[in-house]
Amino acid sequence: AARAVQERRQGPGRLNATLRPAEVERWCEPDPAASALLAASCDSGHLTARGVGRVLRVARTVADLAEVHDGRERRTLDVGHVKLALGWRLDE
Repeated sequence: AARAVQERRQGPGRLNATLRPAEVERWCEPDPAASALLAASCDSGHLTARGVGRVLRVARTVADLAEVHDGRERRTLDVGHVKLALGWRLDE
């Protein structure tokens, strides 16, 4: 179901994992609290600019799963989506 959400937004066969940097900017916009969390992670050295893109792609998928669950479209990524994705990234 999450893949269907992604394809509806991005086109047939297009999944969040394959988004190019310009597409990440378009489809993976964090809200202010999520942006602050990402900035703090970069400032502390836990995350690089490339890592931010990866976290945003995963956070977009988390938001898509939430949409499948409750039917509410999410245009921006909230801090909860980013925290979850960031937690997985930092656990590696």
